[in-house]
Amino acid sequence: MNGPSIERTLYDLFAGRATPLQKKAVEDWLRTDGNMEVYYQLLARFEADHGQYEPDTQTATAQYEQFMQGQPYPRHRPAPVFTVSENSVWRQPRWLLSIAASLLLVLGLGYLTRGRWAYDRYETPYGQTKTLQLADGSDVTLNAHSVLRVPRFGFGNGDREVWLDGEGYFSVRHTTSDHKFTVHTIDLDVRVLGTKFNVSARSRRTEVVLSEGSVQLVRPRQPANPLLMKPGEQATLAEGDTAIRRKVVTVPEAAGAYRQSRLVFADTPLSQVAERIQDFYGVRVIVPNRELARRELTGTLPNNDLNVVLRTLSLSYNLAVERQPGRVILKPQ
Repeated sequence: MNGPSIERTLYDLFAGRATPLQKKAVEDWLRTDGNMEVYYQLLARFEADHGQYEPDTQTATAQYEQFMQGQPYPRHRPAPVFTVSENSVWRQPRWLLSIAASLLLVLGLGYLTRGRWAYDRYETPYGQTKTLQLADGSDVTLNAHSVLRVPRFGFGNGDREVWLDGEGYFSVRHTTSDHKFTVHTIDLDVRVLGTKFNVSARSRRTEVVLSEGSVQLVRPRQPANPLLMKPGEQATLAEGDTAIRRKVVTVPEAAGAYRQSRLVFADTPLSQVAERIQDFYGVRVIVPNRELARRELTGTLPNNDLNVVLRTLSLSYNLAVERQPGRVILKPQ
């Protein structure tokens, strides 16, 4: 290749529009001594002629979020008309580089902010529950201090997936096409067709209690070893466990009792009772006495006011309750 020919070919390569034949010609040309220096000289000239585009990311992000909320996207000015000449045909127009960079920016922002616009986010504060119906007709009741993410587009048209952080009671609607319904937690996938169950993913432990139907538990890192649950069973996977622990519970409805503003315990250690109160109200509950922490409680407490809960707990189980800023201490009476 002669001087003008290699210059045009390299400019095509630098601009990203070189053909396979041009790329092969450049590869062969670079094998000749001295051509590598010419290559870098032309590259420096190309970069000097085509300044780097610096997008206004802050404005672009604000415009993109407004667009996802239903507002019209701002119109850009039309691209300038230019004429092609022998000297300019191999030069990349600045406006074309700007458009390409803008498109890459929008795509990048869409990927980075997909958590904001790709999912509906349902959240409950401490001390409150929320019941909602998903697009497929399934019902979910979120316990306090919980977050559920649901795909915003296409949910219910195929296999259904949601992501839970906290606790929720699910009544899944069966579809005529047998679309699977999966609840993802940090360490377990709960797969169902149509059933009622409670999922609690808190305190480095995921617990599933099945009321009706059947569910399949899958550990993402061990998908080949699913666990099939039956009604009345409780399955637990705590941090550090090598396997899912399963047992039969006498009152499976106790797990979802928060839907009726109640706390139901069936042979539940006081340490776990303290965790339930702490998760719901956001106040730290401490049981410093180890023997007392292992004491099992059975019964029902109203769950609409922390003061009422603590007073009932104290009177029913002969406990001393000490209130301090930000925490509660349970002691033997």
